Amino acid sequence: MRTLRLLLLPLAWLYGGVAALRRYLYRRGWLKSYTPSVPTICIGNLRVGGTGKTPHTEYIARLLSQSQKLAILSRGYRRKTTGFVLAQQDATAATIGDEPLQYFRKFPSVTVAVDEKRAEGIQKLQQQCPDLEVVLLDDAYQHLQVKAACNILITPFNDLYVNDFPLPAGNLREFRCAARDADVIVVSKTPLSCDEKQREVVLQALSPKAHQRVFFTAYEYQPLRPVTPLAEQVQLEPGAVVLALTGVAQPEPLYKELELRGLQVVPVRFPDHHTFSDADMARVVEQFQQKHACSVITTEKDYMRLRSAELENVLSLLPVFVAPISVKILFNQENQFNKTILSYVTED
Repeated sequence: MRTLRLLLLPLAWLYGGVAALRRYLYRRGWLKSYTPSVPTICIGNLRVGGTGKTPHTEYIARLLSQSQKLAILSRGYRRKTTGFVLAQQDATAATIGDEPLQYFRKFPSVTVAVDEKRAEGIQKLQQQCPDLEVVLLDDAYQHLQVKAACNILITPFNDLYVNDFPLPAGNLREFRCAARDADVIVVSKTPLSCDEKQREVVLQALSPKAHQRVFFTAYEYQPLRPVTPLAEQVQLEPGAVVLALTGVAQPEPLYKELELRGLQVVPVRFPDHHTFSDADMARVVEQFQQKHACSVITTEKDYMRLRSAELENVLSLLPVFVAPISVKILFNQENQFNKTILSYVTED
């Protein structure tokens, strides 16, 4: 693997160089950015996939929606539509994407929309919602056409961007120096056992700029939630065999959590943002029967893609649970984090 990385380094320098030039042109004003008339908070990363953007977007949406008229704008990755789409009751993962659908279902008071052109999307949101006060830009750190009031960069504790390279030699979308444009850096997926000494090692590795605030967060899994009638009849006792059905970049934390609960995990893994088909569900049913499993457990994001009309009949024949995730701010910095976020969207 190391030899392959070395061979790919020239391509990584080329890829990273193009991204760096683009960012430089925007920074100098030679390429124009749109500054919205409402505060915008951008949440993103440098790494491709698996950093934990979705639960952090939900945390911030929950925080801001308590006092602000909020909208979440996403690209709607792998949706089958184009242009601006406002989430409605008939929205599906195919029309707006799995993550926006999850936001729409979880936050009834928040307006959710998708548009690959974020500047146009913000303007259309303002036309649709004249009382809009804040826009949360999901996965938009590389979307430089919009100048956000606050840029939040997320990097996993065990896979910091400072230890990686641009594609294809590594997993970064840009050179690591692009992190200097972040206002807030969130170190996600931090072990709950992390102590001050480990925290200091990470801070030294990141070497944040004077204007940057760094926070550490951990995942907290909530009680499993039954989403099909058959699941409501199942008691998940220690030792029970369960299928872990996933189509996310890094399902390992889910496996570990289920094992900590005493369950025997049979992984059924698909690529990130996978669109489940009848054939996929036939494979799941076959595995369910062969392994004598008592339930199927999936992520909230995957469930958004599973709950399509095409798969409804098959899904109803299985006891399916989802494993909700929440974010915990570590080192007693929750109030500090909340105040930092609110400072970008409220007037003194």
